[in-house]
Amino acid sequence: MNIDVNYLAESLATLCGIPTRIYKDNKEIKYFGTIKFKTDPIILDINKILDIKDNLSYYINDYFFYYGIINYNKNYKLIIGPSREIKIDEYSLNNYALVLGIKNDEIHYFKNNMNLIIPMPLTSLMQSLASLNYILNNEKINISDLMISSTNDTESLYDNGTPNDIHNSYLLEEKIKKMVFDGDIDSFIEFTKQSQSIRDPIYSTNYLRNIKDNFIVASTLLSRVAIEAGLDVNNILNLNELYIRECEILNNPNEILNLKYKMVTDYINKVKQIKNCNPFIQKINNYIINNLSKSIEINDLTKYLNISKSTLCNKIKKITNKSVNYYILEYKINYSKELIKKNISLSAISNNLGFSSQQHFSNVFKKFFGMTPLQYKNN
Repeated sequence: MNIDVNYLAESLATLCGIPTRIYKDNKEIKYFGTIKFKTDPIILDINKILDIKDNLSYYINDYFFYYGIINYNKNYKLIIGPSREIKIDEYSLNNYALVLGIKNDEIHYFKNNMNLIIPMPLTSLMQSLASLNYILNNEKINISDLMISSTNDTESLYDNGTPNDIHNSYLLEEKIKKMVFDGDIDSFIEFTKQSQSIRDPIYSTNYLRNIKDNFIVASTLLSRVAIEAGLDVNNILNLNELYIRECEILNNPNEILNLKYKMVTDYINKVKQIKNCNPFIQKINNYIINNLSKSIEINDLTKYLNISKSTLCNKIKKITNKSVNYYILEYKINYSKELIKKNISLSAISNNLGFSSQQHFSNVFKKFFGMTPLQYKNN
């Protein structure tokens, strides 16, 4: 029986509202979808996606975007994505654009396209792909087995069958909660280097299930601590939900532990950004982070804050002892250090932070830190 895969892929893209592609010999030969990207976000993850050889699988990146994958006819691959279970927030979308190297004049177009992609639970998409996989590979796959297949072996979490000091983890839990509340990332990094191995509480006699349950408890608890520290309730609850969903689809204990480390540092860093920050300054920071690629003028801020120019200048001077323009520039330059650590190209950073040229960015960076961005990157 001849199967029209193009028809199936196009129908899938139309039904889900998510870009769908067909690859042959690791090269894209077909693209289906109403969303047309100038810079396709799949470039960030394509090498890892192409390495996946299972007939039916999925891939989730660091921004919680996922791709569904079907391998068929030996050298063909159907890929649908990116999508997300929950719509991405503005701050994360800006970061995503920077990591992808989206040009300054294309960021607005890119963000609009990303916001057009319909959020969908990964399990729902994989159920649809399971049907296609049966058509293409004549293979029946149970989605529950694919996404949350825990081992049936009961592994003891005790030493010599006794719980010993299992509840000693309470003191360490309190330390981590304080680190999150204080936004103290340095103490957490040091803590992970020096802390002895402590057993997690036992919620299940199934080893993998117990690791997941401990992750869920930790993420939920720390999300509440982050909210108490001043972070936006909706953003943090959505983030907690995303972490839990990603944890649930992992089957490797080491991957879950790595995700747990990422989760804790994420909460701490988000709190660090706002901790000890004046509410007025935090509003300005929010405006800057959502308009990084623009050349921000004083009038832009006065309109956003609904205050006069003199009030803005006087208030920032009083709180920070800096001028408005200097504060904006300093914020962008400090932010650029985080982007450099993520190995984003210097040209992309300078372009997307609103500098007139890479040389201009390099000169300003050197004035602030006494070295060029390249020297900082190499150090």
